[in-house]
Amino acid sequence: MIFVIDPDRRVTPSQTALMHLFDLTPTESRLALLLAGGKTIEAAGRTMGIATNTARVHIKSVFRKMDVNRQGDLIRVILNTAAVLERAPRWPNRG
Repeated sequence: MIFVIDPDRRVTPSQTALMHLFDLTPTESRLALLLAGGKTIEAAGRTMGIATNTARVHIKSVFRKMDVNRQGDLIRVILNTAAVLERAPRWPNRG
C-alpha cells in the first residue's frame, strides 16, 4: 500500500480520531488540535473558555499520552499521524 500526501496541503485529523488513537479526552483532543492549528496555549484556553493554567494541565496529559515532550513534537505527531488519512481525498476504487 502506498500513500501519497501533498506536503503543501495541511490536513489535520478529526477530534474523534485523535481521541481514539491516543486515548485523549474531548477537551485534550480539542486543545491539541487548536495548538496544531497555530494557537498559543493562552489563545487556545480563551477559545475553549478555560484558564491558561487549566490548559497547561490538560496539555501535560496530552504530552504524556502522545509520548512527546514539546509542543513542536505534538504538532508534528498530529500532522503526520495516519489519522490525517481520515480527511484526505479518496481515490476511486479501481477494481
